[in-house]
Amino acid sequence: MITINQRTLESFPSQYGDILAERSFNFDMLSITRAMFGIAALIFIAWLFSTNRKAISWNTVIKSLIIQVVIAFLVMFVAPVQDFFNFFGSCFVAVLGWTKAGSEFLFGDFIDTGKFGYIFAFQILPTIIFFSALTSLLFYLGILQKIVWLFAWLMSRLIKLSGAESLSTVANIFVGMNEAPLVVKPYISTMTRSELMLVMTAGMSTMAGGVLAAYIGMLGNGIPELEIQFARHLLTASVMAAPGAIVISKILVPQTMKVEQNVEISKDKLGTNVLEAISIGTLDGFKLAGNVAAMLLVFYALIAGGNSIISWLGSFRLISALSFCLAITGGCLAYWLIFLRKNRFPKILARSSSLTARRIKYYIAGFGAASLLFAVMTLFYPFGDSINSIVANFTDGRHTELSMQFILGYVFAPVIWLTGVAMQDVPLVGQLLGQKIILTEFVGYSELSNMLSSNLFTETKSAIMATYVLCGFANFASVGIEIGGIGSIAPNQRATLSIFGMRALLGGTLSALISAAIVGMMM
Repeated sequence: MITINQRTLESFPSQYGDILAERSFNFDMLSITRAMFGIAALIFIAWLFSTNRKAISWNTVIKSLIIQVVIAFLVMFVAPVQDFFNFFGSCFVAVLGWTKAGSEFLFGDFIDTGKFGYIFAFQILPTIIFFSALTSLLFYLGILQKIVWLFAWLMSRLIKLSGAESLSTVANIFVGMNEAPLVVKPYISTMTRSELMLVMTAGMSTMAGGVLAAYIGMLGNGIPELEIQFARHLLTASVMAAPGAIVISKILVPQTMKVEQNVEISKDKLGTNVLEAISIGTLDGFKLAGNVAAMLLVFYALIAGGNSIISWLGSFRLISALSFCLAITGGCLAYWLIFLRKNRFPKILARSSSLTARRIKYYIAGFGAASLLFAVMTLFYPFGDSINSIVANFTDGRHTELSMQFILGYVFAPVIWLTGVAMQDVPLVGQLLGQKIILTEFVGYSELSNMLSSNLFTETKSAIMATYVLCGFANFASVGIEIGGIGSIAPNQRATLSIFGMRALLGGTLSALISAAIVGMMM
């Protein structure tokens, strides 16, 4: 167990202190009932998008769900298992310290947060590079393969999966969505549709070691005790995501063919010797760090630009804005009717009665007049509050104006409510989920770090659940990455990969939400 003295706790922001405090199982019947309803609703969503509802093996689904629940309970409340995960968390934190030594050589005092504050490029990007090199080394030495083989063997026996999909699913806990399929490279081209769906969903649901370390650094904010605590939650989220991916993928695309359960790992290695393996991992990590930096730069710039435009629109009075929208709608309808009359259905109109023709003219005149009226109201109506002030009053000052964050928060609020997040924090976690799906999980975790530093959450439970909601690579960019990456290994599967791309995104999202609901049920 992590022991924190009271003096250390008092030196942290209150949100951090609450996260570090020890927790016991909280038997809250309302919370448990709400979480169980949420899990059932999320599974129902997956069922709605199933390709073959009658073929779903509910035995496999229920077993996988039970494994998720057991993992969460063991990690959160059983001391030996907590110690085991804390040990691995400490290893991640120790490796972060090794990375700091290399960063100090390159950047000097720029990585000193006491002098220059927290600089993402200096604190996080080097971590991705080093962990990529370390993972490549462990892969070359065969250490990762042995760990993956053990877990995959257990998975295939407990849940009756094929050996290949078990290996790929477990491998995703340790390596990225494009590296994990390499473990089963010879089998990708002959995989069934259900196996391929699980490979894609697991890639969307779990987190690779390099980015996992980066998230630990971001959320821990340079505080070793906090980094260990978040490492435990992030590791748990990634491990839970493996059976979670099975739950959802086997509903979305059920297995209808007999599969081979033998577990054999591909003999392919990264490089011909240790130094080449490290070099390959370093270069891959450098590319990944560059991609992350470029995406964050562009996405944050787009968010700023989008918020400027949205905020400007929010400066209009509500009635004026509605009038403007109605004016545009009326004008479009009038144009549409004119277009229909002149170009698309002239013969039908010619055969119809003069009464029909007159009605169409009346519709055009009515829509045109309404459009003109609403346009005049937009310009001259002087009463009512602006949209920005309405947003500020509605959110009690959490949002001062209309923004992308506000919109995303309330668009995704219903699905976040299903997980059991506190009502006051639902828009915050909804905002994070929206940023993860539309932008990337890096943006989501970065925003979560800012929220923690600002003590925005009403309940600490919501902040912890948010780490599970954000787990995985389920975003629009990853759809293309998976199709391209796995498709390069098995070109004959590209058509299937393209068909399942959006389903895999849905599967990765639902898997993370179920994990969050399970953890929230126990807190």
